[in-house]
Parts: sequence; structure tokens; C-alpha cells
Amino acid sequence: GQRGDYDDWTKDWTTKIRIKPDNREALVPLLARGAMEPKNILPRNFSEGIFRGGKSSKELYRRITQGIDGTPMPALTFVDGEVERDDVWHLINFIRSRETPTDPIPTADSVKPMDSVTVTIPAAGEEQASLSQSPFAMVASHSGASH
Repeated sequence: GQRGDYDDWTKDWTTKIRIKPDNREALVPLLARGAMEPKNILPRNFSEGIFRGGKSSKELYRRITQGIDGTPMPALTFVDGEVERDDVWHLINFIRSRETPTDPIPTADSVKPMDSVTVTIPAAGEEQASLSQSPFAMVASHSGASH
């Protein structure tokens, strides 16, 4: 991946003193006096599914078409016949295809049955209905007066 680009803040302060951010020898005296270490801008790892500004398709569309301030990512320029709005959606679909699910899809072997679940539902008047469910049977019972 690319490692030769830096955040805007690093580029700004190193340019003002006419030093390239990758010139470690020239930076040593400044770092010794407390200057911040230059920060490389690293490319996004699409498989992680973590995106600056949100991960919904709408948010990704906005980031691609408007760019991200403070980073080397510029806004996309639409060019009739070359780069059109549908191309952005194709790019978003590609980005989404690179994501690795964080939660594995449950299988029959990984799901364990519950012994039972009890839910109490208030009934009319002072009666209460109780619903108990097991993996094999469902039983409904009412507490209070019998009908």
C-alpha cells in the first residue's frame, strides 16, 4: 500500500519550515524538542468495514462524491461518458463486497437450544397469562380464576 502521503497538518507544518516529512534526519532536532511525529495517511482497509463519516451506502456516496477534508481523498469529478453517478454505486458495491463479516453466520452446530422461555402477559382484570415454551412443546396457562 501507499506509505508516502501524510495528513494535512503534517504537510502544512513541514512545508512551512521547508522539510519533507519523510526526511528523518532533518526532523530529529524538532522531534527532540517536542514536535509531533509525522503521520502517514494509510489507505482504508475495506475488509474491516470501518469508514470515516459512516458506513451506510448514502454516507459512502457522500464521501466519494464530496471527498474527505484533511485527507488526500478528493471529491470525485463526474465526466459525461467516463465517470457517471452509476459508477459511484458500482464502486460502493465493490467496497461492500470487500467487507469481512465480524459476526459469523450461525450454523445448526453453533446454535444451542434453550431449555425454556417464560413470558408473563397481563390479562384482563387481575388475571395474568403465562406462556412457557420449550423446544418440544408450547404450553399456555392462566394464573388466577379458572374459566
